[in-house]
Amino acid sequence: MTAQQLRRDWTSHAWERAIGNIRYTDDDVPRGMTYAALVRARIAHGQITSVERELARDVPGVLGVFTFEDLMTVARDGYHGTGYRDQPMISDGVVRHFGEPVAVVVATDQRIAEYAAGLVDVDYAPLPVVLGDREALANPEALHRDVVPSADFVDLKGLKPLAENPNIYVRSILRTGDFDAVAKSAAHVFEHSFSTASASAAPLETVSSYAIPNRDGSVEMLTQTQMPSYVRVQLARMFGMSESRIRVRHAPLGGGFGFKIYARTEPIVMACALLVGCPVGIKFSMEEQFYLPHRRGTTTTISSAVDEDGKILARRCFIIWNGGAYADVGPRMVKKGGNVAAGPYEIPVVDIESVGVYSNRVPGGAIRGFGIPQIVWAYETHGDIIADSLGLDPITFRRRNLMRRNAVHHTGTPLGPCDPSMVFERMVEELQSRPLVVPEDPELKAGRGLAIALKAVMGPTTSTVKITLNPDASATVHCGTVEMGQGSTIAIEQMVADELNLSLEEVKVVSGDTDSVPWDMGTAGSRSTNHMHKAIGQAADDLRTQLRSLSAAMDTESQIPDDVDPFKVTGGVIEYLRAGFGPMGATLTGVGAFTPDYIPPDINGQSERITEFWMCAATAVDVVVDSLTGVVRIDQMLTISDVGKAINPESVRTQLSGASIMMASISLSEEIRYDDDGQLLNPGLALYRIFGFEDSPKTVYADMVRDEGDEVPRGVGESGTFGVAPAIASAIHDAVGVWMTDLPIKPENVLKAIEEATGD
Repeated sequence: MTAQQLRRDWTSHAWERAIGNIRYTDDDVPRGMTYAALVRARIAHGQITSVERELARDVPGVLGVFTFEDLMTVARDGYHGTGYRDQPMISDGVVRHFGEPVAVVVATDQRIAEYAAGLVDVDYAPLPVVLGDREALANPEALHRDVVPSADFVDLKGLKPLAENPNIYVRSILRTGDFDAVAKSAAHVFEHSFSTASASAAPLETVSSYAIPNRDGSVEMLTQTQMPSYVRVQLARMFGMSESRIRVRHAPLGGGFGFKIYARTEPIVMACALLVGCPVGIKFSMEEQFYLPHRRGTTTTISSAVDEDGKILARRCFIIWNGGAYADVGPRMVKKGGNVAAGPYEIPVVDIESVGVYSNRVPGGAIRGFGIPQIVWAYETHGDIIADSLGLDPITFRRRNLMRRNAVHHTGTPLGPCDPSMVFERMVEELQSRPLVVPEDPELKAGRGLAIALKAVMGPTTSTVKITLNPDASATVHCGTVEMGQGSTIAIEQMVADELNLSLEEVKVVSGDTDSVPWDMGTAGSRSTNHMHKAIGQAADDLRTQLRSLSAAMDTESQIPDDVDPFKVTGGVIEYLRAGFGPMGATLTGVGAFTPDYIPPDINGQSERITEFWMCAATAVDVVVDSLTGVVRIDQMLTISDVGKAINPESVRTQLSGASIMMASISLSEEIRYDDDGQLLNPGLALYRIFGFEDSPKTVYADMVRDEGDEVPRGVGESGTFGVAPAIASAIHDAVGVWMTDLPIKPENVLKAIEEATGD
């Protein structure tokens, strides 16, 4: 079934959201819910010396005021985290970032809880505050001591902080040769440094969780999460319960962007519910949401040895990832970001060191792109500066260095069908049909830039699917993929319809409840469609085997030949079910589970199988720069991605467009700001500026390269983010002749660079 044959408009889920017909988590809160409000630290680092809570306890309607010690009376382990179990449910007596919860108030009404929380008085003994990337790297006093690895993920096996500097919680090395030896004889050696600020995903549906304890001792959790199966695992471990006693439910999400992965507020409300013996929920305001994990800030120093013709001979990178107060998903980001830091280029020698450090910032997370946009910002802008220095245009420079299909990546893992060169040439072709529009105002300068990038999928992780074949041959699909606006539900329906030769109306997807759907690691990292596609194929084959067994009991003419697909026999499925189970038929269930092969890297970061697949995308941007103010406006933005088999091309285009617009906002406007004491200065959308419609590009175009022989879908959701920032920087240079090396690209910095370049 092709997208053109869909009888149900693929945008139906988007339309339902637009008109308010989607029911979100907060639309189905059970009656009798009580509410928790958090008391937040007003310093960035310090020891809690006292918590005065009598005034709060005396407020009518307050059911309890709890500290970490209180929560630990119902929990077996008060810490969680994906790399390390270093993050307490609420502060364990030491505050490590501004806004960290230090106590929690539970009351019969949310307003009562919030009022009472304001009455809790907390005293602190201040400790030194460390904020900057390089400052955190050099910090002799580790923010954490004796942290315990989570051991939840194969690719993080053996994780531990550096013995010589425990404030570095992970170091990743990728090395294929001696950079210095190559650089000594190279015609040119270039070195540049780049930085990125922290940013928030700021989903419009703010975070909420609701815990309902049952009389039999089980607990139901209604929450916003991209990873319901893994949240259940974390809760079961923390509270010493079997997973069968914890039920995690969720509705479609109002935006995720990597922000709603892993455990966030769930441990807090579960502990409170067990303490007070009744349902407890928590609902964050937009301002509070800014104290949850941000996109990590980075500082990258990158050096390249280049020959006379612009061929890259060797590249060295050193990347500092500012993880904030807790590691969270940082170890994975540090490793996977380091793996691709040399870019999609044929470079004989690479020497990459990628480190994650603790600081007293709000913890960092995996916001839209899993750290790859920060890396691409560095290596693509670095490449453009090299090309400009050598008198090469950026297209020629990339053509001389880009990898091609089946090339062996620096990690030792082949690219397979992913083809950066093909993607790049498709972008160049598109740009040739779109001339740069030059404004009539002489103070407005137009410029064009482009970038290309490569990413490995998140993993190795598992997706499982259960397909029930009903007596009328229709199918019910149980899976853990989370719908959050990306169109995953209809994509899964379409993949199952293709496998079982059904119409979309004959396929129903059931998700959102760990009691009824099988395990899935989560909807993140551009893994879901690829992994579900393979799991669905396995489940369909399981059903085919069962149907063949049923047909074996029929007369010879009705039996299914080995070379015939049972689902392609007209009316056959119903007849097979009736032959096996009687005139009313019965159900058959097929199960598929996909886990990619994985070979851990050696000491130099080399592995023949470090990822299930690679994804590649190119971005081009036309900007107009006001040379008097430094204001940058995007005239048009184009994204071309290699997505493999596009299950639904129009859905792919909209995902790419949405991702690129969001990243344009982060590149030009968004920045989490702190004062010298570590106080977060701009929580909430009143102070933190995201793009509005007037800020967005006038024209947004997205498409994909097409390879009819590629039958496997690859990642989509992140690839539109990769190259936006460096493409903007390149376009600014094309317009006004200055290079920007820090994100976000602020008007005042652009203007300062122009004035310095012109001597004004």
